[in-house]
Amino acid sequence: MTNLRNEVFEGRGQSVLDAFVGRPPEELTFQEADAVCYAFISLGLNYQAVDFAQQRVDATYRDEDRLQLAWALKASSSFREAEALLEVICDPSLIGQTKALKAVLRADLGDCENAMRMALGVRPSVDNNLSLYVQLSVSNACRDIEALSEVILEILETKDIDSALLTAACYGALHTKDFELVRRALALIPRGNRSPEVLCARLHAAMKDRKYGEADIVAGLLSECLEAGSFLVAFHLGYYHMRFLRYKRAEGFLRTALEKTNDRGPVLQLLAEVLMMRGKLREAASLAREATTLGQRSRRLRRTFVFSCTLSGRWRTAWRALQKW
Repeated sequence: MTNLRNEVFEGRGQSVLDAFVGRPPEELTFQEADAVCYAFISLGLNYQAVDFAQQRVDATYRDEDRLQLAWALKASSSFREAEALLEVICDPSLIGQTKALKAVLRADLGDCENAMRMALGVRPSVDNNLSLYVQLSVSNACRDIEALSEVILEILETKDIDSALLTAACYGALHTKDFELVRRALALIPRGNRSPEVLCARLHAAMKDRKYGEADIVAGLLSECLEAGSFLVAFHLGYYHMRFLRYKRAEGFLRTALEKTNDRGPVLQLLAEVLMMRGKLREAASLAREATTLGQRSRRLRRTFVFSCTLSGRWRTAWRALQKW
């Protein structure tokens, strides 16, 4: 981990930006440019990271800068654009890193079978940090909770782990619903770290521990990351406001999240419940039905659909749903 990356990881990303942004991107060393991209992403400014990386590629035409741009595109959820960019990278020294990112992008796009196969082929050609990151990202995107828990434990027990990997592990731990694992990951991260992933983990840990004052503070910090239009920020703020019965605000955040993701099922489930509570019953029932077609099968989703149909006068539809589910 470079000293500049340490600066970002410890919550001083803005200082890194102040030091280097404003200079022509091509005049920076690769390590400096890497730190600037990481600083933008750590502050939730994913689109600024893309703009910066694109300027550097336009000036240098180097494959290592194209790879950096592909990572920035991945962070901004532009998965297909990142994949297309990887196809033009031909530097032999970057083959392993390119394959690693391809595996991660396949998982992000829902192609889990190919992503898992590609992830296995990556291990011999990259360092341990990147290999672990690929395993983490693929198991997380493909919702393989057992594999996800195992790789997070391995990351937490590994010395000299990369800061970006630890940040990703912290957020990934949320999907295991093992809050002891979340707390272990958070304990290794400086309090000054304000990356969206870490703030989301802190928000859920605070709610789980009923530290509502701390949750409000963290939610305020997360709101500052919305400039990037991030799915991750919008989704978790939507959930937070829903938990505290602020349904109008929750609806706004969840609609934003729905526009920013390919994985619509979990967002539709929450949004349907919020709309039901706001009295928008027909739309709530429609979204709940769509969520079921995308694989969502929770008891809360069934309740949302049945209540929405019943309250809007569609008793037969509600009764058929109860019999079917």
